[in-house]
Amino acid sequence: MSIKNSPIFDSLRNIRREINLKKYQNMNKEMINRLRSYQNKHLGERCFLVAMGPSLTKEDLEKIQDEVSFGCNKCFLIFNESTWRPTYYSVADHLVVENAKEEIISVINDTSIECIFDNQIKEQFSGYSDVIYVNQLSDLRNGYGFSDDLTRGYFSGTTVSYRMLQTAVFMGFKEIVILGMDFNFNIPKESKDSHHNLVKDKILINDKEVNHFHKDYRKKGEKWTVPKLDIQIMAFEAAKAYAEKNSIQILNASRNTKLEVFKKVNLESFL
Repeated sequence: MSIKNSPIFDSLRNIRREINLKKYQNMNKEMINRLRSYQNKHLGERCFLVAMGPSLTKEDLEKIQDEVSFGCNKCFLIFNESTWRPTYYSVADHLVVENAKEEIISVINDTSIECIFDNQIKEQFSGYSDVIYVNQLSDLRNGYGFSDDLTRGYFSGTTVSYRMLQTAVFMGFKEIVILGMDFNFNIPKESKDSHHNLVKDKILINDKEVNHFHKDYRKKGEKWTVPKLDIQIMAFEAAKAYAEKNSIQILNASRNTKLEVFKKVNLESFL
């Protein structure tokens, strides 16, 4: 047995994680207190988690405009065509920020939307005090973690949707309905492989990439990260296991989805 697979290594890893967590909490006491005010804020309620897949429609969003909802990334592209606005908005990917920072700032300035971002992009929005930032916890070696306490942090799941799931649970929602999570990505052969970064994300330069609900989601030449669907499956399975143990229902109302982890429902029949 190598030392990295030994119980001693796991113990040392856990100790280091707790030390880093204490440092984070001591440095961000005000942010932690703000996060605590959201704990169980929506206890027992229902919410909609809106992903950006091509099956998502403007009509779907109009149907849930009076519901509590979570939006992410470039959902603002639909704002000119719809009265829907997310109650909560999240972004985590540094490339999304790089490509749409001004638009994201417009969302921050919209007083009807509350913004909850990943702590790793905090420096990109210094000066915008209304944004809440959540610490990203180190991924587990075996299986995947699910956090119900955002004052400690959440796990990435390599997708902002997984972060939003944990945020919804932290807020006390007992019924979480997913929209627009097609879980199926087409990577054009013409796409150029830009580089691999330090965490081994595959970065491509966009050329005719169409994997989202809006025709302008990717601009020509825009860099984007290839989704790690294998890791996301592990993460969503961890979410399902947590939900079943805690009487939380996670449903998938996406029009066209290959995500089989959660029970599928028809949006119209459900509403």
